Amino acid sequence: MMRCSCRLLCSLFLAIAALCIHILDYVRKLALTINGHTLGPTIHTVQGDTIVVNVKNSLLTENVAIH
Repeated sequence: MMRCSCRLLCSLFLAIAALCIHILDYVRKLALTINGHTLGPTIHTVQGDTIVVNVKNSLLTENVAIH
């Protein structure tokens, strides 16, 4: 979980990549990851906060949409 503690401006960096992950002890699958995790971070803000999200897409053949 990421919390922007400032009121005016917070800057976040998200790195999108494909990594092999273990889903069982003996099964590995390719997964899209954000900052090395399969779930993206939860960003908590309050009304009036401004955030800037910088995204680096390291996927060779895929576009990325963050929502």
